[in-house]
Amino acid sequence: MIDDQGVCTNDQIIIADNNETWLFATLSAHQWIAMKLADDVASLNPNIGSLNYDVDLDDPENCLHSEGIESMPVEKGFAKYSADGKFDVAQTYGESLADSGVNQWSRYVQGRDYFGSQLTEGTDYDIITVKKDGKPDQKGAMVSDIQPLFFRPGKSGWSTFELIRAFGNRGENVPGLNANTDGVYCIGSERNTEINLFQIRRGYDPEVATIQWEMLSRAAYSVAIPLYSALITEVSPYFSDQTVSFDHCNQTDVVYNEEPENSINYVLMDISSLCFENPDTLGVSVRAYLDALQNELIEQNKEVDAAMLAETTTEGRTALANKAGKAATENTYKKCKALLQEMRAYQKAENFDQPFTPSDLNTETNGLKVSITYAKDALATDPVTPDQPGTPEQPGTPEQPAKPEQPAKPEQPAAKPEKPGKSDTTTTVTTNKTNTKGGLPTTGDRFDGRMVAAFAIAGVAAISAGGYFLYRRNKE
Repeated sequence: MIDDQGVCTNDQIIIADNNETWLFATLSAHQWIAMKLADDVASLNPNIGSLNYDVDLDDPENCLHSEGIESMPVEKGFAKYSADGKFDVAQTYGESLADSGVNQWSRYVQGRDYFGSQLTEGTDYDIITVKKDGKPDQKGAMVSDIQPLFFRPGKSGWSTFELIRAFGNRGENVPGLNANTDGVYCIGSERNTEINLFQIRRGYDPEVATIQWEMLSRAAYSVAIPLYSALITEVSPYFSDQTVSFDHCNQTDVVYNEEPENSINYVLMDISSLCFENPDTLGVSVRAYLDALQNELIEQNKEVDAAMLAETTTEGRTALANKAGKAATENTYKKCKALLQEMRAYQKAENFDQPFTPSDLNTETNGLKVSITYAKDALATDPVTPDQPGTPEQPGTPEQPAKPEQPAKPEQPAAKPEKPGKSDTTTTVTTNKTNTKGGLPTTGDRFDGRMVAAFAIAGVAAISAGGYFLYRRNKE
């Protein structure tokens, strides 16, 4: 399409399946490049068009590109080459360092720190304040050199929880670039809309290889819901009518005017809005509660996933995917709606001497007092599924399990699901000890799992909040 029609934007698109991952980049008009990612590579890009990479244009197994990728800029006089005389795609087509901003580089530094491949202040970057109209305007990071698009994370064995929380990273561990205390821009900002993380398992059947972890609001205060999105054909009724007045925007409106009925999107948005407005009194304990809920979803999804992998027919998988998606969404909605009701009550009482604590949070274990029933609901042999969502539980009221119906005849025990095969190879991830120009790390090792994560950004005004992470995970 680009060869024929051209393109007017500079985008990077991740294309992945159960066997391999490619990064596709539109460069200029009819020029493009696609690079197959090596194993054990991480990437993050907060809208920086010139992050560098070293790629062999003559290796069609690992690189595809437009015919004139080098000849056109040579002919027009703007081709750039590296010190060793190699055609530099990123430098030729990318923006200059001067064209990038402190908000972009703050997020890059925060992301590198989160993944254990830290940059060094004073050597790799400086913290500066940009002036506007002669007055200090925005504090953030500025690098001394263009940084690599691909890097090696500082450890292996990343958990699903850690990768989900990467999107809520606010630079808490980076001196001078902590959005909570230093007033800088961050990855987990209030301008995100929804966030998607795709967990893709190498070598699995494509129908079940991908688990989509969907966050329906800003990641700093949200929960990722597991969905088998290659299979689902039915949407949870908690994705309700999104009609809402434009005055449902500020803290007062969120406290006193409830969101559309049975709308998980707006429940999560309102929780987030109240936490961003009240990070000290609400934010800390709410984040702890959402983490506890997230961990239960992750753990119970392992049971659901085992049943999904044991199912051999598309029809059976689709039925389970639909049921599991609805169960995960309903469980998340009920917990978060009850949480939001308690948050509203706390705000209305206007007694802020003590920070807010969710009644369902076990402060000793940082777990839920009453567990969700996601796996049980998803795997029930004859569940009662209402056509419409039920009334949300009241704050502090434990969930009561439904009284089971008596079966007409004894049920046969379910067959024990088969476990997926274990990789017979291992891969070691090492840390970059110095800040070198980034290339595509190559290795002959294999791996049996990976994570692909991407921001979905809506609206031109919010585009600077966008970007993506890419991390290919290996299991030993």
